[in-house]
Amino acid sequence: MAVIRELLTHSGVSGEQIVGIGISAQGKGLFLLDKNNKPLGNAILSSDRRAMEIVRRWQEDGIPEKLYPLTRQTLWTGHPVSLLRWLKEHEPERYAQIGCVMMTHDYLRWCLTGVKGCEESNISESNLYNMSLGEYDPCLTDWLGIAEINHALPPVVGSAEICGRSPLRQPY
Repeated sequence: MAVIRELLTHSGVSGEQIVGIGISAQGKGLFLLDKNNKPLGNAILSSDRRAMEIVRRWQEDGIPEKLYPLTRQTLWTGHPVSLLRWLKEHEPERYAQIGCVMMTHDYLRWCLTGVKGCEESNISESNLYNMSLGEYDPCLTDWLGIAEINHALPPVVGSAEICGRSPLRQPY
């Protein structure tokens, strides 16, 4: 919010003049909050390749063939599911503290509004979302060995939905 306040101050635009904000951000990756809504370590960007061995194991085990009919997605190292499984195996203490799973723009929205959610067009590419059902599917996290995070998946919001209010409309 400090950057936005500075921008408003230098632009001469009043916060009361702001009627909406659209967020566009780098996709996938992993932004985590703990159970007290505090950032849980550094974010992991979608270009990260630490989960390469996990993705290879899943390929050998036929997991992509099970997932694809439901998710219409392939598996790659920057998907939230790959990174979550890597955390489970390599940083179990951090994994156990997960309170909310988000991607980049979801985290930005939370910072601006305090409202948790995953935007539908992005979460639908995560291998956490069943395209046929139009919702999260516990079978997917079970197959991927990360069912413990089901409680940490935030509500899905539509791309054009108002998903929170920001204090930007207040005068600064």
